[in-house]
Amino acid sequence: MVVANIYPTCADTNLLNVKSFGSTKVELVPEFMIEKPESVIRGAFRGIAKRRVCVYAVFRARFY
Repeated sequence: MVVANIYPTCADTNLLNVKSFGSTKVELVPEFMIEKPESVIRGAFRGIAKRRVCVYAVFRARFY
C-alpha cells in the first residue's frame, strides 16, 4: 500500500464562493491561482497511479 501526499491546489468549486466560514472571514483567491477541478483530479489520479508519494496535481502547486 502506498500513501500519497497530494499538495494543495485551489480548484474552482463552490467552496471558493463562500463569504464566511464560522467566525472567520475568507479572503478571495486570485484568479491566476484557481485551477479547473477536472485537471486537479486528473493530475492526482495520475500521480497515484504512478505510485508517487508526493503528488503535485497541477504544475503551479509546486509554487504555492
